[in-house]
Amino acid sequence: PSPRKRDSLVTVSVVIPSYNRLPMLREAVASAQAQSVPPKEILIVDDGSSDGTPEAVAAFAGPVPVRLIRQAN
Repeated sequence: PSPRKRDSLVTVSVVIPSYNRLPMLREAVASAQAQSVPPKEILIVDDGSSDGTPEAVAAFAGPVPVRLIRQAN
């Protein structure tokens, strides 16, 4: 298929693991949202961060849904 048709058939989910890396997490989410083929979803797997990660993820806005999966460290 042509590149344009191929891109319309591609489905991508982005998984970002994180532990107390809030500044880098913001950059990672912004980068994922800016890709030429936007992901269907961005999943952030938080390993019990204590740096405000859950609150920050709740405030992320953009064209791609961002979901938090939290677990104890």
